[in-house]
Amino acid sequence: MDRIRYIKRFAVTFLAFALVMLAFAATVRVKAEETVAVTEIDYEKSIITVKLGSGDTELQISDSKQKTWESVTIEPVSGTVTLDISWIPVSKDYVLSLRGDKNKTAVKVKIPKQEKTLKVSYTAAAGVLDITGDNGRTIEWRKKNSTKWKTYNPATFPKTLEGLVSKGATLIFRTAPVKGNATSAGVRPGKEVSVAIKHKIAAPKIAIDDEKLTFKFADKNLEYRFCDEDGKVLDGETWKKVPAGSDVLIKDLAPQVLASDSGDGKTVGIQFRIPATAKKQVSNNTTIFIPGQTRLTADEFKSVKIEYKDQSSFQLTFEKASYTEPYEYCIISAKDQKEGVTIESFNEIHWVTVTDKRAFLVEKEKNNATEGSIIYVRKKSIRKLGISGYTLASTYKMFTTVNYPDS
Repeated sequence: MDRIRYIKRFAVTFLAFALVMLAFAATVRVKAEETVAVTEIDYEKSIITVKLGSGDTELQISDSKQKTWESVTIEPVSGTVTLDISWIPVSKDYVLSLRGDKNKTAVKVKIPKQEKTLKVSYTAAAGVLDITGDNGRTIEWRKKNSTKWKTYNPATFPKTLEGLVSKGATLIFRTAPVKGNATSAGVRPGKEVSVAIKHKIAAPKIAIDDEKLTFKFADKNLEYRFCDEDGKVLDGETWKKVPAGSDVLIKDLAPQVLASDSGDGKTVGIQFRIPATAKKQVSNNTTIFIPGQTRLTADEFKSVKIEYKDQSSFQLTFEKASYTEPYEYCIISAKDQKEGVTIESFNEIHWVTVTDKRAFLVEKEKNNATEGSIIYVRKKSIRKLGISGYTLASTYKMFTTVNYPDS
């Protein structure tokens, strides 16, 4: 009998203990549900979203010390309060304490300070950005007057820069924010860094000296590359330095323009630019098209006549010459020849224009046409580079050596 009473007493005690434990567990569950909880921290919008505990009608906030509490006047929506946090300073970490008006159990959230280590610089000469201090975080950028942030991609951004340098721009960079949640406070956006992308300078001016068949450059240290007749850069073409010197022969830069023994030259498109320096942006491009040089034909050469008048003069006649089809002649005296002057000495010779088929007089002393002088002829260039109908001077031919009659 005693044994039975003992078993009953133990069973009652065990049941009472189990009921107490269940009641305690239920109380813990209720309290856990009643505690406020952070659902999201959006640093882009500067807001924190807090879920109130059951029974709470308002959100209360304080700092890390929790000495004073302030009620948030924002009405909850479905038990959730969205609170502005733009007032929290960015210079240091800040602990924000949160609780409900019924459940006084506080939840602390550490809002991190803003990172200020990002550095961005732009080198015009290389056309690239130098970025340091990102600490492995995603980088974002935008134009100065834009509010939309874009993810920076170092692989594709050089192309973006090419489009920006045309007119120039001021770019803003930062490390991207990371949203917070119940388990992580996330990361604020980094301090914004401004970078000026200088605009392209004016395109260089390019001309051709049609007498010398040389380029005339108003700027030094130019670069060039070849393009087709539509201005499209030829496959494999890269920017090359223009040869140094005040006069650059066409044959040294674009030899394919000039005629050869086998045929006329080819029309060539060339783009020029002033390369960027540490202080200046690259220039816009200047594109020119040089028509292929033609050969002086046998018929054109035979149309030139010479007739000696006396021991010190002769007449030249260019039977095909006209204002629209001009010719040229060049005389290299015997003295100049002895001093090494040749038809290739473009800085020391001079071509004389003929626009009339009528004969004209050339005098020994006046025109430096001494005995033994050599006369060359060619068709003159028409118009100027860039004007419709422009042509280069033709190839030249040696016409004759001056040989005055004895009497």
